[in-house]
Amino acid sequence: MMDVTWDDYLPAANDETCVVVQIESPDGIENLDAIAAVEGVDVVFAGPADLSASLGVMGQFNHPTLLEFLASFPARISAHGKPAGITFATMEQCRRSYEQGYRFINTGTVLQHGIDGLKSGINELRDLEVSAT
Repeated sequence: MMDVTWDDYLPAANDETCVVVQIESPDGIENLDAIAAVEGVDVVFAGPADLSASLGVMGQFNHPTLLEFLASFPARISAHGKPAGITFATMEQCRRSYEQGYRFINTGTVLQHGIDGLKSGINELRDLEVSAT
């Protein structure tokens, strides 16, 4: 850790804080424009998994109701001068989101990236055994 005083740290930290709010319920959908208009909010994020559950189509990421809302989301948020955010597990979903206008895109989870890395490492170790025989 660096030797930085609170007096030096806090002003810089406050200047560099990014406030991200997530829309994941019918109330959030209904109040989307009011939420996006809040001063100090930097990014408005759509939570597809939670939205699918609250819309009654849990886990159905290709359900027309969810897709329609997610397709309209970036334009509604950008009307307030802010980027729209989203998260998806696959690059195909992220690519589609980018094409729709999302600019704050998360892919996967720490757990999933860890599992993928572990699988890759195990496969490399197995390849060593195969190439040694």
